[in-house]
Amino acid sequence: CEYCKKKGHDEDVCRTKERHEEEDNGVSDRADYAYTGRETHGETIYMGQVMLCTDKEGTRSPLTFIVDSGATEHIVTDLRWFTEFEPVEESRVVTTANGDRMPVLEIGAVKVCTENGEIISINGATYVPGAVSNLLSVSKMVDEGLKVVFAKDTCRVTRPDRTCVATAAREEGQYKIHAREPLDLDAVLTGSTKPGTNPAAAQDTAERHRARPLLDLQEDMFDQQDMHP
Repeated sequence: CEYCKKKGHDEDVCRTKERHEEEDNGVSDRADYAYTGRETHGETIYMGQVMLCTDKEGTRSPLTFIVDSGATEHIVTDLRWFTEFEPVEESRVVTTANGDRMPVLEIGAVKVCTENGEIISINGATYVPGAVSNLLSVSKMVDEGLKVVFAKDTCRVTRPDRTCVATAAREEGQYKIHAREPLDLDAVLTGSTKPGTNPAAAQDTAERHRARPLLDLQEDMFDQQDMHP
C-alpha cells in the first residue's frame, strides 16, 4: 500500500487511509456501526459497518444482500424470504449510532435465489423490516461451515467441498449480492409459482400469521384454493 506502506492490500482499500479521511471529515470510526440488544438487558451485538439505517436515512435496497465481515447477525428486511420463523423471546432492537431503534420481530431460516440463479439458505436470520438493506454475517456463515474469501472485486462463499454458494460483487466499497424478487411462502417452499399469486398479499398474510407454524399457513393456502377453483 502506497499510503500506509503495509503489505497485503492496495491504497484504494486501505483502512488506515479511510479512517484518516473520516477523522478529517469529523466522522467517528464507529459512526456507521449499529447493534442489537435486549431492552431488558445491556447486551450489545455489533452489526458491522454497513448502512443499517431507517427508511428516512437512505434508499431502500430490499433485493440487495451485503456481505459484511464485521457483522455478528444476519439481517433480512422482507418476511417473504423466510421459510420458517418464530417470534423473538424478548423485545430486541437494532440501534444505529444516531439513536434510531428498529425492532427485531422474528428469527428463522431464509432461502434466497440470486440473479445468477444461486440458491442461498440462511439459518438464524433476524427479521428487521426497518433496515434499508439485507445483511449477511461472515462470522455466522463461517460458524455454519462455509468459507468466505474476499478478493479485490469479488467475494465468494463456498462449501467445504469447494462448491460455490454465492458470489458477491464489490460495489461502492461493499460486497453485494443481488437477489430476485421474493414470491409468496408457498413458492419459496416448493420452488414454483402459483398462477395469480400476489406478492403483496403474501406479505400481508405472512405478517398476520407469522407466529403460526408454516404447516398451518400451507393449509390456509389449500383452503383458499378450494374456495376459489
